Amino acid sequence: MSSEIQKYKEIWFVDFEFQQHDSSLVKPICLVAHELKSGKKLKLWRDEFEHLQNAPYSCNGNSLFVSYFASAELSCHLVLGWGVPQNVLDLYVEFRNLTNGKRLDAGKSLLGALSFFGLPAISDEHKERMRNLVLGGNSWSESEKSEILEYCESDVIALKTLFEKMERKIHIGHALLRGEYMKSVAQIERQGVSLDVESHGLIKSNIEVI
Repeated sequence: MSSEIQKYKEIWFVDFEFQQHDSSLVKPICLVAHELKSGKKLKLWRDEFEHLQNAPYSCNGNSLFVSYFASAELSCHLVLGWGVPQNVLDLYVEFRNLTNGKRLDAGKSLLGALSFFGLPAISDEHKERMRNLVLGGNSWSESEKSEILEYCESDVIALKTLFEKMERKIHIGHALLRGEYMKSVAQIERQGVSLDVESHGLIKSNIEVI
């Protein structure tokens, strides 16, 4: 591990499963987080974390928060009132940075990134089935909850595997700046983009006249 990443006391790999319908806010369903150095693992259903005032893992300047397409996890943080971690490393953004201009036969999802590096991954069919289980339910049986948590943890394990493959290719200073952008994306998704309706109408009218 590079010295710049090694300096963090804690490195957390985090994944949520959540629901989101149309333009509504995300609704976190479960959370799995693994800490790299201590081996600590969290595996929580929503009733175990939705009452918490802060994230159940460190988000301060001594910790590194790692996810894939971080705006999704950060949106869950915001809706839960946890704020955002200070240091965000988004492996989706770093993968796109590393592969810019290259052909991605398997796409740019987490599964696509794993495939690009020849790393093991669950099947597309299994991922689709689990996504449908998460998105289609309002209540789940205990066996379904267990299955969803196991699926969520498989993404965290995959995230750690991808990190180990990519981390020496990542300039952490630049990556954290890109992480700041993803924090802003999460805030925009939560708040929406303000629109000056009157000016917009004027512009539209002018276009129509022209």
